[in-house]
Amino acid sequence: MEHSQTIEQMESYLNSAQAALTNLAHSLDELQKIQPNIAALTAYHGSDEWFQARDLALNNALPKELRHGVLTEDLTYNLLSDHHELAIRMIEIAAESLKI
Repeated sequence: MEHSQTIEQMESYLNSAQAALTNLAHSLDELQKIQPNIAALTAYHGSDEWFQARDLALNNALPKELRHGVLTEDLTYNLLSDHHELAIRMIEIAAESLKI
């Protein structure tokens, strides 16, 4: 490659890496902010309080306007599983990044 082609390619790499890292930093800030919420969901899901509320939902004893997706088993479980998988992925990417 000529110098100009190499420079153009490296400039492209630089710009895309800067954008990706900026986006990642914002996403990590958001994730860090919601960590207490995820911890609360983890504690609530499957707790005695959750089972009591789920029984109310199953017996149509909750207000009709109250959204209660958190009382389904799948929505919260899937969110917590995704959170776990993303945490592992972040560790793997961090380890790979430190080797560069």
